[in-house]
Amino acid sequence: MDEKKIAEGITTAILEFVKKESKGIFEWVRKQEINILPLNFNVVLSIGYEKNSQSETYYKQLKKEFTNLINSSPKFEHHLVFKDISSEKLFANKQIAEKFRREKELDLIIWGNFSEDGLRDEGKLSNKIELNFTFGHPENEKKEIGEMVKLDIGSRFYVYNNWKINEETSLKDIELISSNMFDISIYIIALTYKLWGRLAESIELFEEIYKRLQKKNSNIGNQIIPHLINCYEQFSLYAIFKKQDFKIATQLFQKVLILQPKNFFALVNLAKVKYELGLVEESYSITKQLLEFYPRNPSVELDVAFHKILKKEYKGAFKHYNRLIAVGREGLDFNPVDVVAFLDKQYQQLKEPALLYAIGIISHSYLEDDISKQSLKQFIAQFKEYSCKEMYRNAQKILKSKMLSSAKKR
Repeated sequence: MDEKKIAEGITTAILEFVKKESKGIFEWVRKQEINILPLNFNVVLSIGYEKNSQSETYYKQLKKEFTNLINSSPKFEHHLVFKDISSEKLFANKQIAEKFRREKELDLIIWGNFSEDGLRDEGKLSNKIELNFTFGHPENEKKEIGEMVKLDIGSRFYVYNNWKINEETSLKDIELISSNMFDISIYIIALTYKLWGRLAESIELFEEIYKRLQKKNSNIGNQIIPHLINCYEQFSLYAIFKKQDFKIATQLFQKVLILQPKNFFALVNLAKVKYELGLVEESYSITKQLLEFYPRNPSVELDVAFHKILKKEYKGAFKHYNRLIAVGREGLDFNPVDVVAFLDKQYQQLKEPALLYAIGIISHSYLEDDISKQSLKQFIAQFKEYSCKEMYRNAQKILKSKMLSSAKKR
């Protein structure tokens, strides 16, 4: 089976579940507050070993390597509080570990046991560790989130299932095991933060684990990208809707585009944010890219038409509005009400008559007749026919049709 496709499928399922349970991504983002979890994520290590044995030596070195990795970056130190309870408490099964985690309000327990000393693997002395990761996460009534998260982690780190130390290569093996154990732990913490809506913390840790995996030349690094991009997208919406911080949103969209240069969400929203920041030419440049990558997409046609109006290229705007209307209501990927509100705001600021045509044609196609009539009448009164005969005459045609329709109803 293709493990990468399995991992990607589970990631998609988690992302879709979050959207569905929260009644839409925009509503979910608006509700986010950065006070859900404690700043420090409690990580506890509990691994059984035989005292005064080779396994005890291995264990001490493993713990030392794991601690060094936490201390390797201020970002890890900021988020992790690490404690070793191996000499105090061991766990026989997952149920006992989970009960202890809940009672002690712990976030992650890494637990298991060393095998007996003296075992041979292909003629070589070796020790094996049985490792488990028990952690907390948000859950719904149907207990669906936990299963998806476990599948996500298991499918993504399937190559990390070999927890074996050979005597001849013990130092190298311990370094590898501690590194892999650390990768899984950081991934769990990043994913948990994300599910709780702690997007800033989630991004910070996903970025760090992604860089680590890239340096290790691990293909798993690429499998982190969907979660990282989704965090960027969600946090950019948080920045826009909750904070009105377009500069932060810009940085987040640019991060997405580093990972996926043709990402539609990032490009279309970056174009809008650039416009809000007054960078009109940059916004238009991105819009032209979108037209190249996603021709005939409704949002792209809408944005191109808007920029054509700003440049007084009215025939071009007319052409793109016609392409938009040809898509039909069922194919829209934007809210016409929001678009009309935006266009009206721009008209009030710029006093560009062609924006009235844009309001009229979108209202005529998707919204109320009254808005369409009023806007098109104002357009005809202010716009010079020679500037764009097609736009002017189409407005007249729509108004005439509306008059005939009203007359018939009487």
